[in-house]
Amino acid sequence: ANTLTGTLIVVALLQGVLKAHAIWRPDRYMISFWVDPIVDPSEFPVEYERIAAANFTVVLGGFGARDPASVTQQLKACELAGLKCIPSSCESLPKSMSDEDGSSTHHRLYKAVQDNNNNNIN
Repeated sequence: ANTLTGTLIVVALLQGVLKAHAIWRPDRYMISFWVDPIVDPSEFPVEYERIAAANFTVVLGGFGARDPASVTQQLKACELAGLKCIPSSCESLPKSMSDEDGSSTHHRLYKAVQDNNNNNIN
């Protein structure tokens, strides 16, 4: 009897939790794109107003704003345009993900592309 009562209480609690989560209503739909505008940060306000006018709601950073100063400008321009922003991490990857020793696949691929481009210049 105690096991049955305990089980019923847990089920009742879970139903309450699940019901509360089912009511979540976002304040906007997340509509974005893969590459933020690769323009000078001085152009962010105009570009982001244009993006907002096209009914996008979020800017995904990482290409146009890649350093702390330009990310700060990007955040301000997004706020002025009424956009949310997922900014670049400004190369804050852990050291274990870097390829400073040249051993990663990325480094080898980059080197192969660079060599190919250099050979095709003539």
